[in-house]
Amino acid sequence: MPEVSITLPSLRPEALLQRVKEFSITNKDVDYEIVVVSPFTVKQDRVVHIYEEKQLGNTYAFNVAYKNSSGEYVVWWADYISPTANCLSNMLSFVKSRKEPFIGAFSVKDGQGRKLLPVGVYGKLYACFGCVSKNTINLIGGYFDSVYKAYWADPDMCLRAWRKGGEVKVCPNTWVVMEYIVDKLKKDSRSQYFDKDKETFLNRWHNLLGNRIERDRAERDWTIINKPMYCTWDKLRIALHSKLSSIPYLKKIKQNTINRLFYK
Repeated sequence: MPEVSITLPSLRPEALLQRVKEFSITNKDVDYEIVVVSPFTVKQDRVVHIYEEKQLGNTYAFNVAYKNSSGEYVVWWADYISPTANCLSNMLSFVKSRKEPFIGAFSVKDGQGRKLLPVGVYGKLYACFGCVSKNTINLIGGYFDSVYKAYWADPDMCLRAWRKGGEVKVCPNTWVVMEYIVDKLKKDSRSQYFDKDKETFLNRWHNLLGNRIERDRAERDWTIINKPMYCTWDKLRIALHSKLSSIPYLKKIKQNTINRLFYK
């Protein structure tokens, strides 16, 4: 029985095979399986393939993959995400060291190597791509909720962990590389499911979390609700650094002040 199951639905044969190959090169020391749900056949080492006769949405496929997984830990993945060396072992160590319920989020870079800020909803961090134990999944009421078709199931799961007194944290040194694909499949999925899934998410969470976080704003604007975390603090740190540097008598205490405020 593998230690970790990577759930990976895909409608893109070439991209899927590339990800399978990358895992075999970068994380060969980890006992893993890749549970693929797809309408095309996949015969590769460490791959458990579930044939998808009819596409019923990404969330449905993730749940099919989960039901056919055998690992104690589960990772959700996409066919446009590349693993890096030892990202699975680093993530497993991170998740195992935390009190449950807990969800670990992978650190993400884009194709040019730029680090992307983690993302939050209603001020709570969520994992776009992450790792969770099956015990935590049971504690928070399940894997991806089937009320969503293709979007918002990952922040929903993470909010359920927060609501149960758990945490979602970014694991350092577990980089993945995102080469976001915008093709007809993506455009069709977005036009068909995004707005409906957004409304489902807002109907569940907005009254619980939205008004408090948004200072009683009534708008249900996903660009406000779903946004990068820590960007305000980063801007404040930069501004403070610049201001202190311009005042001669504060130069000596500049670093101590910054460390006390931001790096303690």
